[in-house]
Amino acid sequence: MPTGNLRKTLCAGLLLVVSMTPAAAQRTLRNNNSAAISTGILLRILRFEDERRWDDDLRILLAAKDAKVRKRTALAMGRIGDERALPALVDALKDKVTIAAPLERKFYGVTEFGVNDPDGYLVTFGERLD
Repeated sequence: MPTGNLRKTLCAGLLLVVSMTPAAAQRTLRNNNSAAISTGILLRILRFEDERRWDDDLRILLAAKDAKVRKRTALAMGRIGDERALPALVDALKDKVTIAAPLERKFYGVTEFGVNDPDGYLVTFGERLD
């Protein structure tokens, strides 16, 4: 057997073995149902987000016991961009941080509020809402 054919055969065999053996980084993660948001709740949140619709149901989801549901709901509320969602977000933060500047519309057209982070820095959140 010529050397060129032997190399091709060895390379093809090696490629076959490597492609059949999963790498450690490619192992499939097991679905941990306890760590995920239930499909029904996630679909409700996504529906609100896709329709860019603010509803009091989102306020209820923001008060859920599951931190992942609260986090996903807050993200959706921000993406919806409805100014009526801001008071609910501020209320949700009141127990977690110190509100340093209340929610208000500034003379320059931005609705904003400020909180003190754990290190004492003032962090201000604001957005121009027309």
